[in-house]
Amino acid sequence: MSPEALDAEVETLARCIASKSSAVIASGKQLFYRQLELSLGDAYGMAGHAIACDFFARRRQGRRGRVPRQALAAMEESMN
Repeated sequence: MSPEALDAEVETLARCIASKSSAVIASGKQLFYRQLELSLGDAYGMAGHAIACDFFARRRQGRRGRVPRQALAAMEESMN
């Protein structure tokens, strides 16, 4: 990946994160810090659970939840 393409991807991801509510960002940070002491498999399991809970909570609120493609790609890669 070229430096320019990497910069563009980082910019896209940063804009996606910045568009989220402060509560969502805080929740993600809490999850991240809880995962630090876990094995990779346990950390992915915890993240998968959190993503699923958020997705279904959004659906119950009448909003369509969407998992970012980077998160899906990371989860898929971890299963291979």
